[in-house]
Amino acid sequence: MKYKIIPNETKLGIVKAVHDGDSIKIQFEDGEVSWVRLYGCDAPEVISNHVGANQPYGKESGNELRKLVKGQKVEVQTLFRDQYQRMVCNVFLLKEELGQDLQKIDICKNLITNGLAWWLDEPKMNPELRAEFKSLQEYAKGNMLGLWGIEGRKLRPSTWRSRNRRFLMEKEFEDLW
Repeated sequence: MKYKIIPNETKLGIVKAVHDGDSIKIQFEDGEVSWVRLYGCDAPEVISNHVGANQPYGKESGNELRKLVKGQKVEVQTLFRDQYQRMVCNVFLLKEELGQDLQKIDICKNLITNGLAWWLDEPKMNPELRAEFKSLQEYAKGNMLGLWGIEGRKLRPSTWRSRNRRFLMEKEFEDLW
């Protein structure tokens, strides 16, 4: 897998769309609109230009992420571009409650903790974060949360993608949700 390192920036934006449980479309304050993959998690797959079948819990994961972030303000820390040229980023939901300090919610950690995604060992992930993500996933598994509460064998999304690969000459799915 090839990655392109990009300048680390922190940008603010609004979530405009959610593809699945780990890919979101953001309109940044400077007007740029980009698809972003969340760093450190891998959610169950949904049908796309590259995947020919929905993975169990794929739609549910995407719907939960959609409820959490669509139309909301986020802080994005850019890291690198993946093989599909998406920016891979740390993304934080910014929530302001009346009379309280601004809350920054790490979206990836939220998804893993609630059983909506697997943790994903990313390039150059620091050991402390790797251990934290593993621990969050074990918590979700132990409490049968999200995908861990459904029956049947659990396949990592990377395995699902390889078994359900789809090759299209033209893009069938442009903007989802």
